[in-house]
Amino acid sequence: MTRETEQLLRVANHYLAEAKRVLAKTSVSMRHPIRGLLIGPLVAPVAYWIGVIASAWIRDVRLGWFQALRELAVIAAFGLPIAYTAALVWGAPILYALRRLGWLRAETVIVAGAVGGTPLI
Repeated sequence: MTRETEQLLRVANHYLAEAKRVLAKTSVSMRHPIRGLLIGPLVAPVAYWIGVIASAWIRDVRLGWFQALRELAVIAAFGLPIAYTAALVWGAPILYALRRLGWLRAETVIVAGAVGGTPLI
């Protein structure tokens, strides 16, 4: 092993140890999982609407307030039932299981949501 490689490994190990120390002191807990389950599905349709409005703006299509709100209503009419169904079918059982296992933290919920949302893409 060359000298540069050894030095690089020492630096990497130092930063890894520092990251572990910081993460050990930081604990993100989920105090209100039901509130998150009820509010969380609102994010996907609203984010999609923001993307649609931004795409229209980039293409120099100017939408009036009424037309933009109508777009939001249509997206919400189709997106909210899908988002809440996914949250209740996948999210609620996962939250229950994570709570029973004592793993109900933001990190595990995010990973479980990503794993559950991957087949939908």
